[in-house]
Amino acid sequence: MYQGDTRHLKDVLSANFGEEELDGGLVDTTVTSPPYADKKNYEADEDLQIGLGQEYDDYLEDLRDVYRQTYDITKDSGTMWVVVNTIKKDQRMVRIPFDIADVCENLEGVERCEECDDRLVKNRETGELECERCGWTHDPLENSWRLQEVVIWDKKRARPWSRKGQFRNVFEYILCFSKTTDFKFNLDNIRIADPDEFKQWWVGYPERYNPRGKVPSNIWRMVTPTQGSWGDGNIDHPAPFPPEMVERIVNLTTDEDDVVFDPFAGSGTVLAQAEAMGRKPLGVELSDVYPEMYEDLRDDLMEDWQERMDAGDTLERRQELLEETICTLRQLNYPREMTRRIRKEIGADSLGELGINTAFQLSHEIVDHDKFDKDHLFMEDDLFWVVDDDLSDEEIGEIAEAAEKVSNEAPCSKFGIVANIEVMRASEMADLLESDEWDWTDKFYLYSNDTQNVYERQITADEWAQRVRNPDKWRDGTAKNHYPAILSNLECDVEEPEDEHSQESTSKSQSSSSQSTSLDDF
Repeated sequence: MYQGDTRHLKDVLSANFGEEELDGGLVDTTVTSPPYADKKNYEADEDLQIGLGQEYDDYLEDLRDVYRQTYDITKDSGTMWVVVNTIKKDQRMVRIPFDIADVCENLEGVERCEECDDRLVKNRETGELECERCGWTHDPLENSWRLQEVVIWDKKRARPWSRKGQFRNVFEYILCFSKTTDFKFNLDNIRIADPDEFKQWWVGYPERYNPRGKVPSNIWRMVTPTQGSWGDGNIDHPAPFPPEMVERIVNLTTDEDDVVFDPFAGSGTVLAQAEAMGRKPLGVELSDVYPEMYEDLRDDLMEDWQERMDAGDTLERRQELLEETICTLRQLNYPREMTRRIRKEIGADSLGELGINTAFQLSHEIVDHDKFDKDHLFMEDDLFWVVDDDLSDEEIGEIAEAAEKVSNEAPCSKFGIVANIEVMRASEMADLLESDEWDWTDKFYLYSNDTQNVYERQITADEWAQRVRNPDKWRDGTAKNHYPAILSNLECDVEEPEDEHSQESTSKSQSSSSQSTSLDDF
């Protein structure tokens, strides 16, 4: 963090960076909040503070100058995030966010026609400036920021400003600008990995959910830190940022070792959080008070981040755990969905009529993370459909043909699974399990009673072979179910989330359970 007047930020930084670095090749993303127009004192020389005691137009021109210099030192792939809110003055709403957007999209400050000197009018749809008198047009976006997104930050805690005709204000705007149309914006890096945010049926339909989570909406609910909450309580800034906001933006728009900048660095939350995440922090701050305290804040946030890393409480780790869960659920749900489709394809009214009594679902490692295409990971499974011994070769061939067909059609093709499918009689499968050719595990997780999200117990290959060699008893124990028992090398114990109709669902579940049979019932 450098102490200095941010209106001259390039001069402040030039002592430590070369001209080439400053002119378009230094900063990857900027996260900042400008001083509020005539609202807050930021512990610095009042004559030098942007906004304090200034005319509003002068305030906007100073911000234009700051954001122009920020634009100059930003890479073409870079972005700028401006956290700002409206204010009330003289019984009128001052729309600072929208005025700042206009400033950022016209960094050159072009206002008059080059041909006739008439005042230009902004085309709100295209962003171009147009002369109504002679028709001359100018596109300021060629050398200006481009507004890409507006996020609402629900702070849940805010400064207690209220006036007649104004509700208590608990949100601010986050304006996202890009330097060009080709900018870093990796939504997969910030997917919400908390299943509580999903709809209640995500366990039953895992193929409908991205394995790394849900894309956040443009409303971010993050509590504002209390003043003096870091550095042994000696860091007291009037507009502190929540580190979670910085974490999200940094994950979204940067990679490790990228430069994160804040031209109004304040207490340094942006810089400290970015540094904790392996980015290079860079900031300018007018006050000489906050830079002196920055080291305490940085140490505090880095310690907190390390504790979260050690506890696996980072977004990246939560995404990894969710990916494992959804991939497991997908693979266990896959034989169920295939069974349903095979029955429909063949025209079998029941599982007993179909003749499938067991599905061995054996998972390989995920094939290739690079094939992750927004919706699906590609996993490889060996899938053995075990049928009754009394099925004819023709009937087995019909099942094999149907299995191959439905695996290549939606919804099965949407699971992201490459399945190696085999159909064999129960006695053949039992012989295979007992032979030297079987190189998979000899212990499986058993999913029966039409449940695939919670395993019933573990079962050995020998135990299954002994049971299946009594076909009449096995048929009696499974034919009433909708789906065959699944034996898998995947362990899953994920409860179905309850919804507002949980009591009704429980009643239906109990009714269904009375009609389906567990393998431990015989």
